[in-house]
Amino acid sequence: MELLGLDRAELIAVCKQLGQPAFRGRQIADWLYKKAARSIAEMTNLPAAMREELGRVTTLRRVEIVTASKAPDGTTKYLLKLADGETIESVLLPYADRVSVCVSTQVGCPAGCLFCATARCGFVRNLTAGEIVDQVLTLNAELGPDATSGSHSVGQRVTHVVFMGMGEPLMNFDNVAKAVHLLNNEVGIGMRRITVSTVGIPAAIRRLAELDLQLTLAVSLHAPDDALRRRLIPIS
Repeated sequence: MELLGLDRAELIAVCKQLGQPAFRGRQIADWLYKKAARSIAEMTNLPAAMREELGRVTTLRRVEIVTASKAPDGTTKYLLKLADGETIESVLLPYADRVSVCVSTQVGCPAGCLFCATARCGFVRNLTAGEIVDQVLTLNAELGPDATSGSHSVGQRVTHVVFMGMGEPLMNFDNVAKAVHLLNNEVGIGMRRITVSTVGIPAAIRRLAELDLQLTLAVSLHAPDDALRRRLIPIS
């Protein structure tokens, strides 16, 4: 079982299975989503025996930064390696009044849009909710003193998240919905500061509306008329 991607209630349930009180689950949630722990060993307010048992029944695998390419305006594109060796891209976008992270939701993309470089990679797999959230946690750490790319303002924090990287978010609906939940409830990103971008999947848009979330939905048009749009975006 992968720890990153479980919410507070699920972590409390794991602790109960281990015979531990509920507050241990809340401690683990804080280590994962507030302190961005990279290993169970870092969770030093848990008893050593519990950390050992937790390590036997769960895993904590974080993404790794492969490269960081920084533009003069501070925008930085990261190539991140997942636990299975696949790679994705995430982008850190610092502004005067906010810091946004653009996250990927899939390795490759099944949408097949003619103008998109990711489409030429084909579709490999969906990202888990934990892998999506981990992009925010990892790039948030890049705003600290140990940043790989350097010269970001220390003390800044990620304030906004846009689902606009590799992949079509609404074709990975369940994991994206869980990631939004985690970002809002565990990481502390306001729902109105989360944007989900889509090429337009009507059934999934309706399903998203039924969740009654206060996030922003962005629909990519890419053409002035439907005929051209259907050629550019085959699934539209």
